[in-house]
Amino acid sequence: MRQVLPLLGVAVLVLAGCTQTTRWEKPQTSEQAAAADLEDCRLHANQEANRGISPYPLRYPRYGSPYYRGWYSEYDARWRQEQHFTENRLASFCMRTKGYERVVVENPKQ
Repeated sequence: MRQVLPLLGVAVLVLAGCTQTTRWEKPQTSEQAAAADLEDCRLHANQEANRGISPYPLRYPRYGSPYYRGWYSEYDARWRQEQHFTENRLASFCMRTKGYERVVVENPKQ
């Protein structure tokens, strides 16, 4: 176990260095207008992703019981992850529909 932790730390640092910073751009649009459009898209994506969906499959869980601590916590984590991906996908679709393109920032502000 002691050998795995340093390797895991190195892997995280290497992967963090490989990420790219991106932003949404549209010709002749200010950064404030792009930020407002992105916020609008995120709001609508959140509403659409949550429409008619309940994180509880049959009924509310009995908190503190083995039922909740067992399979339900895993189900809840998967549901939240799926919701997050759906919101991001819908927000990206909305921005592309408005004419924006995602571009890589060459020298991000640090």
